[in-house]
Amino acid sequence: SLRLGGLLAGASAEGLQALETCGTSLGLAFQITDDLLDKDDDGAADPAADGNRAWRFPDVVGKVQSRRRAAELVEEACAALAFFGPRAAELVGLAQSIPDRMH
Repeated sequence: SLRLGGLLAGASAEGLQALETCGTSLGLAFQITDDLLDKDDDGAADPAADGNRAWRFPDVVGKVQSRRRAAELVEEACAALAFFGPRAAELVGLAQSIPDRMH
């Protein structure tokens, strides 16, 4: 969706790449955070205990590593947005708010 916005706004190839990198990183960071929240809510020890539930990121790498990876992805997204300078301030703020969902 970020890339589409860039296309509509006439972004350069470098700008489109920055938006794609940002979108991919943010999407995965959001999903990992969502998986962490779900794991905290459902209380299941592991997916094998509940045949109706899919594996989540924390099931595979653990909560600590999941939090660490989500933070890294947010940093990657913000680094990609640096291409746009202050014009990307709102997107940077959005990116930085993703880990706050866990608190």
